[in-house]
Amino acid sequence: MKCSLTRKEARTALSKNLVAAIASNFIFILILLILNLGITYLSSKLTGLDALWTVVKVLLVLFIFPLGYGIAKTYVKIANNEKVTATSFIGFGLSTISKSIGVFVNILIKVIPASVVVFLVSYLIIFGVVNIAHPIQDVVKIISMFVYLAAAIAIVFITIRYSFSLFVLAEDDTMKAKDAVNKSKEILNGKVGEYVILLLSFIGWFILYEVILLVIQINLPSIYSDLFSFIPTIFLTPYILMTQYCYYDEAKADLQVERTDSKEESNEEE
Repeated sequence: MKCSLTRKEARTALSKNLVAAIASNFIFILILLILNLGITYLSSKLTGLDALWTVVKVLLVLFIFPLGYGIAKTYVKIANNEKVTATSFIGFGLSTISKSIGVFVNILIKVIPASVVVFLVSYLIIFGVVNIAHPIQDVVKIISMFVYLAAAIAIVFITIRYSFSLFVLAEDDTMKAKDAVNKSKEILNGKVGEYVILLLSFIGWFILYEVILLVIQINLPSIYSDLFSFIPTIFLTPYILMTQYCYYDEAKADLQVERTDSKEESNEEE
């Protein structure tokens, strides 16, 4: 897999319905922005209800995931040259609320225990270093920094294995949420490093985004800069999402080939 080829496939796929891809992403971001601003405003006016606003924010997160599923399904349909509109993702998301939230919950169930183990191991390593190298504080700080960095990277790699869960569910919404999460892990087995390299290939775009954001913040009042800071994201996110889907489609095909080869070898042995 070459990053440039996957990105080229993504651009070709986007060209099938670029307007719907950009518009759906814009509406998605706009919905999140309005909800966030509304909650922030109301919480500032209705004080003394911290517990209530915490619950509301949790519900907002749960609401985001079905919409995220809707976006994933929209991009799957665009890639397969199926007809969608700018608002199709809302219907897709609302029609599969329980399963999309189920995917989110299943990912948490898998990631949280692994993350706890990683941090416990990190803590034990740092505790041992502190006891051994206590007189040399600089050494302790440097080693601790590297251990925590390694732990953070490990957790990222653990989480990334479930990145394709929504794409899996979008292609087969009859599948159980747990099965979608497990299939994502299976598809990315042995490919996490390659996938991370693909994501890192967008680093130039992120640098450009930060430069544009800086220019906006310098030249516009804060109230306008916050609004316009979303503009680069509206155009960049569709490119990244479609690239992710194209890689998922390639990795899924590779897995199918591996299964076929394995089955043929098994038949030959018999």
